[in-house]
Amino acid sequence: MNDARVKFVSKAKYLGVILDRKLNFAVHVNYVADKAKGLALRLRGIAATRWGLRSPELRLIYKGAMVPTAVYAASVWAHRLNQNVSLAATLYRAQWPTLLSKIGAYRTAPTSALQVLARSLPLDLEVRKRSDLYDRRRALAEHQPTRSLADIKSALVRKWQERWDTAVTGRVTYAFIPNIQ
Repeated sequence: MNDARVKFVSKAKYLGVILDRKLNFAVHVNYVADKAKGLALRLRGIAATRWGLRSPELRLIYKGAMVPTAVYAASVWAHRLNQNVSLAATLYRAQWPTLLSKIGAYRTAPTSALQVLARSLPLDLEVRKRSDLYDRRRALAEHQPTRSLADIKSALVRKWQERWDTAVTGRVTYAFIPNIQ
């Protein structure tokens, strides 16, 4: 318009989602992971093992701040987690410091064990859950057949249980808690 030039950029933020040239959402997932790690550092400051907030309050902050931050607009980018394992791994690693604060465990505790102890769905599965719930709402609005909420939940728990059964780390915790349900 009016002979204005459009500047080419490698990424753009639109409605809180960072879009890159390839639309693989790697930049967005890294951004989300960095925000989650920043939140974990702030959480650690108010939740020491001997003083500060206790588990119920930390659980509330986790569910009310960390998870929504990580899964924002999940329906837009969740499909890329299936195609790119490293994106799911980035979310997986981002969850560790928050769970560490939430549980009050040692720094050597593996993420898989912390997820089970905290009863917190892995973040990549949380993203898939939010995406599936969005797809379900959209299908219901269009009067299309859809999966039930119980089916969505059981599929996610089954996937989590498969991971827990085959995880290399967290075997000591697995000996005490083999079933995540």
